[in-house]
Amino acid sequence: TTSWTYAFEPKPLDLAPLGALITADAPSHYVTLKSGDYTDKGSAPLTWTADAGVTQGKWGAKVAGPGAQVVSQTASNIGIAGSLTAFTVELVAAHTLGGPLVAQSDDFQLGTSESKAYDGASRVMRYTPVPASQGTHYAAVLDAGTLTIYRNGAPVGSSVFTETRKVTYPVTLGLRGSAEIAHVAIYRGKALSAARIAEHAKAVTG
Repeated sequence: TTSWTYAFEPKPLDLAPLGALITADAPSHYVTLKSGDYTDKGSAPLTWTADAGVTQGKWGAKVAGPGAQVVSQTASNIGIAGSLTAFTVELVAAHTLGGPLVAQSDDFQLGTSESKAYDGASRVMRYTPVPASQGTHYAAVLDAGTLTIYRNGAPVGSSVFTETRKVTYPVTLGLRGSAEIAHVAIYRGKALSAARIAEHAKAVTG
């Protein structure tokens, strides 16, 4: 009698529907991070580069461990000036370990694990480990001074953003966690509605 086992590989995420929605909303900066394509397809392109340790996963840039991160290198690349009261950032991540997902050295951030924001301090978005074959849609929306964090289309916390300043530091994706990251979109001066965020998330989660 012979027996054997086989573990089926989950089908990689199809993020083309999300890409179509993002393109329709005309982001300032948009990079898919798929198959090594770090070309910014937004209306105000940034220069994105992969630091040492970044490899290509099944559907996005794979970062693992300290120093493995994708960085936007353009000086003054976000420019959250004092008059800017709205922006949106969204991305998809499939991750195996906890750790910072998106960070920057100054005042433009997405939030902490409690989804709060503190002006003038370095802030990050942290994520909960899930199977690497699954993706989580994240979004951060600043609207009329309130920063709201969404996970898979549902708001998970908000905080008043009391001050905005021009930021000259790059956006870094990955840092000390382990994840595949794809479809990073930044909308300067535009706060996507909760309904639209939910629609984008549904394109990822079904």
